[in-house]
Amino acid sequence: MDSTALQTRSFKFGDHTVLVQCRRSPEDEAAACSGAEERVEADVADTVGWDVWDGATIALCEKLVKFPDLVKGKSVLELGAGVGVVGILAARLGARQVMITDYDEGALAIATLNIDLNGMRSTCEVQKYDWGSDPAPTPALQEGEVTTSEFDLILGSDLLYSSAMAGKLRVAVGDLLTRSPHCRMLLSHQVRHSVTWNAQREPVVEDVDTVLERFLSSCNSIPSTESNTPAEAANASAVPSKDHLEYSQEGQEDSNVKVPGHGARDSRGGYVGKEGDVCLFSLRVALHRQHLNDRARCLISAGV
Repeated sequence: MDSTALQTRSFKFGDHTVLVQCRRSPEDEAAACSGAEERVEADVADTVGWDVWDGATIALCEKLVKFPDLVKGKSVLELGAGVGVVGILAARLGARQVMITDYDEGALAIATLNIDLNGMRSTCEVQKYDWGSDPAPTPALQEGEVTTSEFDLILGSDLLYSSAMAGKLRVAVGDLLTRSPHCRMLLSHQVRHSVTWNAQREPVVEDVDTVLERFLSSCNSIPSTESNTPAEAANASAVPSKDHLEYSQEGQEDSNVKVPGHGARDSRGGYVGKEGDVCLFSLRVALHRQHLNDRARCLISAGV
């Protein structure tokens, strides 16, 4: 059994400060001369979630701070939360309840420490959720509720860091949004261009983020201006379909959102962005409903 030293980092988002313990970088570890360090035992080889990946995490947190009504009074689910920075900030911004999930129990142990460190135990809880293996999480029962409500918002940052994640995330998000059809997901992603080998066995950097594109290609792109309102989506005959997931890129039509890295799309439809750019997407499940006009059926978008 291995163990990893933790460091405390402080993040300032507007008027809100979030303190988190996370894994020391190799540089920090080498520089540490002495002193007692809080440690968390790890049983797993993959501890990527024990770090804070600043680009995508900070971009998503800045979005929430700029638009706090996204989470205020809402039931929030964070996927692949790692040490819990985004979920804890959502709680600080007034979320009714926050469920912080990850597949790695070591990361969840650190997230639990961080919830206590920020005094958010009454709002936040942690749950192991391995996409495709564990049952989908549901909101905790609130006072006066007989059955569980739906999540209002799903958050995720830097979830597509390996090719294996694209298909699993697509299925998990489709299932979750089908259960909560008037919910949406905000997905923050830092662009990473893959390196392949040409016929001469030379490394070649691809011009798109293939993992992100693999995920987006399984969804339907919709311009934000074509999105229907929640009231329109609330039609009684609307039936959610996890096979029809729609996305739009935040910040392109909404001039108030300032997130770096909104590159154009090339002729093949691939995202063109520099290595390290951050892009932010809104995902929602499409609903089928009957129309009274000459179109028998149409897709409408649920969510905010």
